[in-house]
Amino acid sequence: MKKLCLLVILLSSLMCHKAYAWDFKPFSDWDKTEKALFASSCVFRTIDMLQTNDIYHHDEYHEINPFIDSGVDKFGTKFIPVWFVTMGLTEYLIVDALPHKYRKVVLGVTNAVSLGLIYNNNRIGLGLNFSF
Repeated sequence: MKKLCLLVILLSSLMCHKAYAWDFKPFSDWDKTEKALFASSCVFRTIDMLQTNDIYHHDEYHEINPFIDSGVDKFGTKFIPVWFVTMGLTEYLIVDALPHKYRKVVLGVTNAVSLGLIYNNNRIGLGLNFSF
């Protein structure tokens, strides 16, 4: 789990760093702002994934997302990265199918929601000290 999380963080950071220079085929019709928003969304999703993992390592917290909770009950905590990677791929497929004028709006909303979730997790005491 630790190696997977560190790999996701590394790849997310590289995406953020190279967002303006991406010449990767799937993103060829995206502009620089869309690429940067998607990269930041990946970074925020990774932080949320690590905080969600922490929820299951501390008895005083509980997950409010019923899909994650039922998945962890059925498959264990290895379900958490699978969920977040699947959501990232789903976000990409949806946003890529949208016209340019809606991409920035949708990506802005997903970034705002992710920041809100991270802030809420931080406010209840999870912070950014991740347990692996």
